[in-house]
Amino acid sequence: MLPGVELAGMVSALDVADVRSDADLLEVIAAWERVVSWAQAQQLDAIAEFVRRPVIEGTDPHAGWAARGVPGRPTREFADDELAARLGSSRMAAASQVDTALSLAVTHEATATALREGVIGFPKAGLIVEGTRGLAVDVSREVEAKVLPNAFSPWQMVQRVLPQI
Repeated sequence: MLPGVELAGMVSALDVADVRSDADLLEVIAAWERVVSWAQAQQLDAIAEFVRRPVIEGTDPHAGWAARGVPGRPTREFADDELAARLGSSRMAAASQVDTALSLAVTHEATATALREGVIGFPKAGLIVEGTRGLAVDVSREVEAKVLPNAFSPWQMVQRVLPQI
């Protein structure tokens, strides 16, 4: 099952103290990891959208929507400061989130999909973004295409290994 609201509802309804099998409990943990990856992808999508909206002063709440820039291009000058203040994080952590969100929105769509589907977690998505920083877009995508198939989650690794045992 792909991660999302339905999977989150299923695992949140479980009382983990009642899960008798360690193997089943590991599956519950893996399901939560996939939900976390999915949630982080949703958050990064929202960040990428936020930074493309300029700050609009005035009474029209739709003005920022109408004046937003193209996807992946920040128009909001202090988005990282606003994000850090709202999330209670450091400016550096928020700037990293903004950078990752923009990269996933424009250059690393396959990585964004893998994160959204729970195939990889945020740390691996961040490593792909960081590892290709400064490269031309076509080179970044080529590196991503070669690295991503090997960046599967431990859950997938177990699923691949079990039939061999």
